[in-house]
Amino acid sequence: MNLSQYCYLALFLALPTLMFAQQRKAPSFTPGERDIFIDSLWNELYGEVPSLWSVSRGGIENMIMDDLPVIGFTDGINEIAPRMETDTYLPKTFTIELEVYFHNVGNEGYTIEFNQGRFEFRISRQGISYRPGYIRTDVKELVGWRKIQVAVNGQSLKVYYDGERLVNHPDMGIEPTEMQLTVLSHGRAQGKYAMVRNIRVAEGGGTLYDRFNTTGVLELNNIQFDYNEATIRPDAQAVIDRIAAMLKRHTELQVQIEGHTDKRGDAAFNQTLSEQRAEAVKQALAKQGIATDRMQTIGYGEEKPLDIAETPQAWAVNRRVTLRKL
Repeated sequence: MNLSQYCYLALFLALPTLMFAQQRKAPSFTPGERDIFIDSLWNELYGEVPSLWSVSRGGIENMIMDDLPVIGFTDGINEIAPRMETDTYLPKTFTIELEVYFHNVGNEGYTIEFNQGRFEFRISRQGISYRPGYIRTDVKELVGWRKIQVAVNGQSLKVYYDGERLVNHPDMGIEPTEMQLTVLSHGRAQGKYAMVRNIRVAEGGGTLYDRFNTTGVLELNNIQFDYNEATIRPDAQAVIDRIAAMLKRHTELQVQIEGHTDKRGDAAFNQTLSEQRAEAVKQALAKQGIATDRMQTIGYGEEKPLDIAETPQAWAVNRRVTLRKL
């Protein structure tokens, strides 16, 4: 058998393995669509306690790193939870996104607890672990900002670290209804505080079409725009991609794209802005091949809030794009 024949034989034998590896590739994280809790920290005052969090242990304050706002943890052990109107606010299907910082000194770690610690998982220098019984130690270099993404569906849990799924736990033994964040900040004496930023908890994250086909409407807080502009931010591209894929797969769907703003500012300006943002989403989908005659747009300005409270949390919920089935 000559060399070329050996090469063909090796490739032939490897094909099943390659195909199996492709089939076993873990699916990517899918963020939820409707905000439950979001804290970008832009409305906070430097040096003050973050207004959207309650502190049960330790200390936190608003800090600045690389000209961006962060939450810094000032004690060795710190426990915080979102300030919510009810004690049970997590739906059956939800996602959590946040960025955490590692200095790679001391015993740094970030733990997300559900239902008063009945289930918890921790991201630390030793890896990702969850209670009970599982430890994953082969995470990448823990230095600098790292993105943590969590997807919960009933009692199942998935945890993503910098986009890679490291935990796929089928049964937590509970259905989470509330959460708490516990942080070890053992480098604080050297000014190396543990830090978090860009925290978002959102309902959804499962199959987009199933929810849309059932309810006929999707409230999309995760399509974000530049401040007072109709320019879609780059981090919304994944959402646009999902909507486009759904519309390509289900060609019978026709949709109305609705723009909404919060009530701050001039009402006439908000009305125009909501119309422009709805049109921007339509054009973004058209660029991906969705026929424009399948899409209508309308802007409602500040007329249809989901939350009438005068709080930053309510304003964030009301700033949204709605996709409605026609």
